[in-house]
Amino acid sequence: MEKYFRMDSVPGSLLVIGGRLDTWYEKVALAGWKVERCGDLRLGQSMIDQIGPCIGLIDLTNDDFSLSAIAYLVTNNKHVRWMAYIKEHQLNQDPICQFIVNFCIDFFTSPMPEKLLLSSIGHQLGMLKIEKKVWPENILDNQDLLVGDSLPTKRLREQIKRIANTDANIIIAGERGVGKRLVAKSIHDASSRSKAPFVVVNCSALSEKRFEREVFGFERASQPPGFQTKLEEADQGTLLLKDITALPKSQQNHLLHFINHPVISTDNGEKTLDIRIMVSTYNDFEQKVQESEFSDELFYLLKILKVHVTPLKERCGDIASIVNYYIQQFSREYNTQARSLSSQALKVLTQYHWPGNVRELLNQVKRAVLVSDGIVIELEHFDLPSQSQKTRTLKMIREDSEKEALVKVLEAHDGQVSLAAKELKISRATMYRLLGKHKLVSEV
Repeated sequence: MEKYFRMDSVPGSLLVIGGRLDTWYEKVALAGWKVERCGDLRLGQSMIDQIGPCIGLIDLTNDDFSLSAIAYLVTNNKHVRWMAYIKEHQLNQDPICQFIVNFCIDFFTSPMPEKLLLSSIGHQLGMLKIEKKVWPENILDNQDLLVGDSLPTKRLREQIKRIANTDANIIIAGERGVGKRLVAKSIHDASSRSKAPFVVVNCSALSEKRFEREVFGFERASQPPGFQTKLEEADQGTLLLKDITALPKSQQNHLLHFINHPVISTDNGEKTLDIRIMVSTYNDFEQKVQESEFSDELFYLLKILKVHVTPLKERCGDIASIVNYYIQQFSREYNTQARSLSSQALKVLTQYHWPGNVRELLNQVKRAVLVSDGIVIELEHFDLPSQSQKTRTLKMIREDSEKEALVKVLEAHDGQVSLAAKELKISRATMYRLLGKHKLVSEV
């Protein structure tokens, strides 16, 4: 057997999406590669999350999946170097050719040219090795990372550590764009369920019928063979229900029943599932319950633990870390020269109010990386509203000033409330009231 390049003598990973087992699998494995096959596209993302940066081979010879579904997976995983495996006649199909041109670095036609495959994947593994030297390791290995060193972010990380290894249901609350999904993923990754699937369902994006069908398995008989509900996908792992207050009353009742009796009907009979449920909301959950728009019984079942994610304007100390982290990530993704941020740009970014929170900041950073043509990103590369467009009331200014003062004095005393209250010349009771008012204390 010939020798082929391997990264630091550690076997590379080849992830094959689709297709059927073939003789070339064994020969690639004998050359020192760890070959993993994904026969269910719905499991593709979780497999990539577990494997990390690798070589991906899309087997299109059997038309297992739609090209649009594969393209979605490929687009969301830039750290995988994608190749395609097709039949000769498929080169006459424009969609196949377009897919290869847009997403793949190489392709092979059946029967598999084994020596060429080994040479190509060996070269691409070498490219991954070079990338890991050039780019910070966390850019490649930590796609989901809670970035920042402000007091609210430090407390959030501590809270995540405390609650990660419980199996209690969690409500994650916060304004739009603060990163509630990232917090949920961080909790999942820090838990004993980290190797199992993390499944996200957007309650506001699914119709009532589609929610019944895709989550609870209604009308299963009309589904194709091998169909799995979102609940089945999340078995042994975590299910995040985004925008939970958008869930219709009928589906609230189904969810309530499932939490009390976690059993689902499958093609092979009833199956008991083991799922940790998290929900997120940007609405006032308690108010929705009071207005009878949300089941109080379901609310109290879900509210075993609650995490509040602070808006970006209240943790401006995180902005520099977030911006620098994502400049590196987006520069690598889009192959640009940008590497750092000018001091003037950073000053303006930290003073901006960020109504769209972290999501708005990331979009601004992505834009700046794309339009800049040098190593340093300047203020002109961002598209922020002018000063005249900002309207803030006196009450808002006072509230922000009060909160900023609380955060600064807490940071000065490493979060010790007694010392902070003493410096502000207020009682501990008043200090806790103010912390509660500005949501600077954890509920757990």
